Amino acid sequence: MITTQPWAEIAVDLIGPFGSQKFRAITIIDTATRLLEMAPISTPDSYQAAKLIDQLWFCRYPRPQRCVFDQGSEFKLEFLEMLKSYGIAPVPTTSKNPTANSIIERIHLVIGNKMRVEQITNADEWEEFCSTCIFATRATFHSTLQTSPGALTFGRNMLFDFANTTNVITAHKRHVTKMLKDNLRENKNRIPHEYVPGDMVRINLSADKDKRSKMSPATTGPFKVVATRPNGTVTIDRGKFLELINIRRLLPVK
Repeated sequence: MITTQPWAEIAVDLIGPFGSQKFRAITIIDTATRLLEMAPISTPDSYQAAKLIDQLWFCRYPRPQRCVFDQGSEFKLEFLEMLKSYGIAPVPTTSKNPTANSIIERIHLVIGNKMRVEQITNADEWEEFCSTCIFATRATFHSTLQTSPGALTFGRNMLFDFANTTNVITAHKRHVTKMLKDNLRENKNRIPHEYVPGDMVRINLSADKDKRSKMSPATTGPFKVVATRPNGTVTIDRGKFLELINIRRLLPVK
């Protein structure tokens, strides 16, 4: 789902750890305008995540209708309670599927590249780095939006005193066109396959390659598909529980 309305949907995530001191930060982005908020987080738990997101976004900007987040432990408990209290629909992504939260993951890639050329040794420098990233992302020209996220959001250029005339709907149409073009390119060499209930599948463990030994199995299973969804996910029977999983992580059993 791609929203055209500013402030209607946000995506949140945790970035880090960076360096020997394990610096982390909470990131929040409006998926329509790409406006970013970012702040250091000392303890990556659900209480601190909920507190920072409340301070950084809900106390400053219009309340969103949806919030996209991954399966990290920091987005449980108090975080979900906060969303419920504000009447915001939670939209969790499937596990080990970063493309489901691609807008904020793309920002993380840019921040990570900048982090590699920095020498940050203490908390003050990390906080200053976060502020620099916020301004840089807001003031930089976005090729899809054809303007900067800050100019699109506030209606003014972030560096010079003149109005911004970019239309959000036009920017959205441009984004959809680019997305469909990229999708066609990715699918060009793929073999079409539709899962149906009753199919047997194996789970590809390549996403866990950093956590498993070289001689451990590359897949696990087989498991039975019990339900399918139109958004590229299926529900499989793991024996003791049912798991919703993205089809990118599955291999059909012949």
